[in-house]
Amino acid sequence: MCLDTNITKHQNMPYSSEVFDNSIKELFARWKYKTYLDIGVGAGKYGAIIKSLSGGNHVTGIEIEKEYVERFGLENLYDEIANKDVLSIVSGAQEIMYDVVIMGDVLEHLLKSDGLDLVHFYVYRCKRMIVVYPSKYVQYDVGGKKSESHRSVWGEWDFDHFEHEHKSDGYMNMTVVRGYLDDEDAIINLGGQAS
Repeated sequence: MCLDTNITKHQNMPYSSEVFDNSIKELFARWKYKTYLDIGVGAGKYGAIIKSLSGGNHVTGIEIEKEYVERFGLENLYDEIANKDVLSIVSGAQEIMYDVVIMGDVLEHLLKSDGLDLVHFYVYRCKRMIVVYPSKYVQYDVGGKKSESHRSVWGEWDFDHFEHEHKSDGYMNMTVVRGYLDDEDAIINLGGQAS
């Protein structure tokens, strides 16, 4: 067991590892997509990266912790910010689409079945999905926030049903999934009109 005594529970939250930030910036620049959904925005790292790109990008964020929305001024960073549990959104309106869905350090905070539901729901509603998650990183409640607790284990095998690319660096992983809105083999039926 490796215990990093230089890291306290509180100084880590709600921030994520920077190991894939440059790779993600390069993907955003190469794709030139316009609509983004950032799930579990924390301090707003991905919103800031997207907003630094040229072009009128529209960024929607979802953050369960109201304290983070206020402390980090997320309403000023995102075009839209929803302060709610992402699972309530999945059970709501179904006709939502984004070019890119970002789940940066989110899935491990959900029960496995809920995380799988989230991935499966959004693969139908995006062109690309970026999922960043740790391996073997033990974390419980932080500052009394149960949403910060790690509840499920993830690996590349969880994305085998989808066309994807995977990278690992130390304990961090990044999987980029090709969504069905950018898959020429997908049959897309919007409002009864299949294409």
